[in-house]
Amino acid sequence: MTRPPPAADAPLVVTIDDDKVLTRLIAMALGRKGYRVVEINDPTQVLERLRELRPALVVLDLVMPTRDGLQVLKELRGDPQLSGLPVIVATAREAEFGAKAEALGATYLRKPFEVKTLLDLVPQVTGTAPGSGA
Repeated sequence: MTRPPPAADAPLVVTIDDDKVLTRLIAMALGRKGYRVVEINDPTQVLERLRELRPALVVLDLVMPTRDGLQVLKELRGDPQLSGLPVIVATAREAEFGAKAEALGATYLRKPFEVKTLLDLVPQVTGTAPGSGA
């Protein structure tokens, strides 16, 4: 039995990570819970995309080869349209980046993480439930 796609008004989550397998896994898990998901694997034009998409949440990797995720987070916080956007940052380099990300108002998630941990965290961070609209 296939599940119906998420409702058009379901909260939108954008995953930003150079690891395509991880973004696909996150998208599948959130989709099964009723969230809409957009995967971004190249963060070079990410602020423009986020302004277009207007998501309820961003799940952001901090260590990527083409662009520093912490710099993306700083730019996001400095953008009038995006500064209040909830962000969950995910990285294995907690000692190096965890406190910096939290200082910028992001929720920290240490890699590797259980998908259930992320699924439990999303409604807490967004204040929305799947299918409730953003």
